[in-house]
Amino acid sequence: MSEHEGVGKFSETESQTSSAAASALISYASQDAAIANAVAENLELHHIKCWIAPRDMTPGSLYVDEIARAIDNSKVFVLVLSEHAVASAHVGREIERAASKRRRIIVLRTDAAPLTRSFEYFLSESQWIDVAALGVPAALTKLTQAVGQRLAPSSWVSPSLGSDVRDPADPHHKPSYRTIKRVIGAAVFLAIAAVVVGVMLRYWPKQARPQPPVVLILSNQG
Repeated sequence: MSEHEGVGKFSETESQTSSAAASALISYASQDAAIANAVAENLELHHIKCWIAPRDMTPGSLYVDEIARAIDNSKVFVLVLSEHAVASAHVGREIERAASKRRRIIVLRTDAAPLTRSFEYFLSESQWIDVAALGVPAALTKLTQAVGQRLAPSSWVSPSLGSDVRDPADPHHKPSYRTIKRVIGAAVFLAIAAVVVGVMLRYWPKQARPQPPVVLILSNQG
């Protein structure tokens, strides 16, 4: 959130969220307000409360105090990373504070702008989602899943993704009943097929079995 001008997509009277109750804080440069608001809307559609400026700023409060308190109270720090964010001193300070408070940082990268050394340092252990590779809708879906799993890794599943789209690398991942049923069905089919093949090979008449070709070797001697 850098040099925010205007209220943008959300007004203070629409879904006002206090920093104390927000699970995810969204950091962005003012030029990226459209995608930042889309991120907030998508997360809150899946019941993940967000703090985003200027929507959730307290009227008359100091920006520095508000953002510091919001970062302290949030659990996940979502960064809309672009060339504008890299060039923003405000965004840089927000990332530094989030890292110092050991907040979980998830990066939504919107372009291939090179990073400064400080950005590389503070984002080195972050989870990255690339908009260019996935497209905006898929990237927002993956971001929502990532934030939800960070908040509740053992139980949270995005309603739009279904129980079969969990990350297999997640140590808390449990296969769904549908997946287990498919695996068992495949195993039973393979076992039956193996028994049938074994019986056929054992009792099939020998004359019905294909015979190897006879090769005659003619000698020119004599």
